[in-house]
Amino acid sequence: MLVLPSHRKGNAFWDEYLRTLDFIAQFEDYDILVKPHTRYGDGYNNLPKNIRMMHDINTSQLIDWSEIILFWSSSVTLEGFQKGKTMINLDYLNGNHSLFTLLAASYLCRSRDDLMKVLLSEREMQKAKMVSANGRDLVLRNVIEGGQGSDVVDRYLEFCEGDNGASQT
Repeated sequence: MLVLPSHRKGNAFWDEYLRTLDFIAQFEDYDILVKPHTRYGDGYNNLPKNIRMMHDINTSQLIDWSEIILFWSSSVTLEGFQKGKTMINLDYLNGNHSLFTLLAASYLCRSRDDLMKVLLSEREMQKAKMVSANGRDLVLRNVIEGGQGSDVVDRYLEFCEGDNGASQT
């Protein structure tokens, strides 16, 4: 399990996030890695022994390694969606509405109780995988491709070939 936190100063409930790390440490069946935010990697004192900080490993490599990604609004999670990972949104840690929450693009946790439910229940984890697969399509279509209908390559070719509506007045 990989934890990809958002920027600490971005309306995140940091104390609750740290309590969540203590909480997930009880799930000994999971290897738990935390990749601190690239520009703000402090604020992690006295973490449980089974949670490992990954300061020096590339985020893409960690995403490749992981099966499950816990997040709340970090843009680096786009790669997790692209790579088909099980995405679990810790929305209760965010003081803002995230795009991922608005799109319902991942398994949504509004409390630690919701997180416990998905980590303990195979049925809920299967649901999380299904929601994440659907979310992948939502994120690709509405965020990465800009929600404009045709895919990026087709729009680029249309632009290069001059079929972009610019000649119409």
